[in-house]
Amino acid sequence: MSFAVRKPKIAEVLDMVSGRVLSANQAIGADYDAAVVLRSTLKERQFEGRPLYTCPLCGVGVQLNCMDKQKQFYFRHVHELGGCPIDTGAHLTRDEIDAIRYNGAKESELHHQMKQWIAQCTEVDPAFTNTEVESSWKGKLTGEMRRPDVRAEHKGMRVAFEVQLSSTYLDVIVGRRLFYRKEGALLVWVFANFDEGIRKMTQDDIYFNNNQNALVVTAETVEASKKHGKFMLDCVWRYPLSATDSSAVSDLQRKLVSFDELTLDLASQTAFYFDFEGAREKLRAAEHAAGPNPYIAPVEQPWWYDTDEAEALRERFRDTWLRAIGDGKVPGEEWEELGFRFEEADLKLPAYPHLLPETVLKVLYSFQAGRPVGYKFSSLIQVLHETLPRSDRTRVMPYLEYVGEALRVYGLVPQLRKARNYAAWETKAAEHRAREAERIVDPKPELATVRLIEFLFPRLAGATAKLAASL
Repeated sequence: MSFAVRKPKIAEVLDMVSGRVLSANQAIGADYDAAVVLRSTLKERQFEGRPLYTCPLCGVGVQLNCMDKQKQFYFRHVHELGGCPIDTGAHLTRDEIDAIRYNGAKESELHHQMKQWIAQCTEVDPAFTNTEVESSWKGKLTGEMRRPDVRAEHKGMRVAFEVQLSSTYLDVIVGRRLFYRKEGALLVWVFANFDEGIRKMTQDDIYFNNNQNALVVTAETVEASKKHGKFMLDCVWRYPLSATDSSAVSDLQRKLVSFDELTLDLASQTAFYFDFEGAREKLRAAEHAAGPNPYIAPVEQPWWYDTDEAEALRERFRDTWLRAIGDGKVPGEEWEELGFRFEEADLKLPAYPHLLPETVLKVLYSFQAGRPVGYKFSSLIQVLHETLPRSDRTRVMPYLEYVGEALRVYGLVPQLRKARNYAAWETKAAEHRAREAERIVDPKPELATVRLIEFLFPRLAGATAKLAASL
């Protein structure tokens, strides 16, 4: 049991050494002696001008205070400047919070070290020229600005290197990939470590989109680069054991390779040593020639796919989240425990319930129940109008695929068409489609939310597939 208070005002801290965002429970831990020592460590680093932990939302260093009677600890800003969203009560979106965390992590000691290592490796390799650290890159067509950790040219090809830390979020990953593809340049993500036991979703977002190869730079690979006069990396990959079972793969393989040994593909924005997809295609051809194996047992679905346990967890989430949204109170340990259960299903809940997209969840719960849920409305047509409010164009939902799918799956269209305000809804929907066609609006669903809705509303899988394909 952690010695952190139950409902800390500062629920997370940014580790300025590793760049990781830690919950208060993780940082404080379950060892009272260690927590007391941590108090002194934080003070020492503060006096030295290099804080160990900072607030991930404002960047101010934090200290560890203790409640006298309960002997429980909590983090507090070293300087209360008054502008932190935690103090002002400002409700930031998940995208805004992720962007702030990402920028904060780029100031960590590990991030600075990784940039210097990558630059050193390119400078000892004659195949690389024009190495620059954190120089601005302006898009030729769009005028967008990026500042890659390291940029260089490899045999005439422009390459941008970005360091992946545990705080690198999907919007950042995809946004950079699209930018450099338009620029005719290659984006290469580099890891500080990559191990099976501690991999996180943010690492998988890069690994699986890089032909299941991870590129790692460490102090050892830097020394190897200097010794061989080539940019050397620790490459990590797996090879497939089946063409049809995606979970049938080998253990992680590792090899020290040079950058010249990698296959570089601008179109797919990949840089890999082992061709995982190519190996799987060979397996498909071999299995097709041999025919299906009747002795292979069917693959079991994960526990959360379609079980009573999964349904009980869905109901528990719905009740807890609706109660928190309704009374504005964070359900404390109950929400934290829910987070642990969702992690078992490879899903992540935010630190606070209100950070989830309130409108789309209330609309879907209403359609599922056949009555307004979470609203003080008298009819479902009022709920339907919430998806496209005429007065505020910026609130156009980026999850409209779910609206149509839910109406179809739950059989609500005949009922809603009889409602007096249905014609007004059709008019607004037509206006939205016109604006979307003119690129006036461009809904951007969050992959994390898409995956959460897939679990909470399994009958809407058709819309989930369409949205996932658009990301």
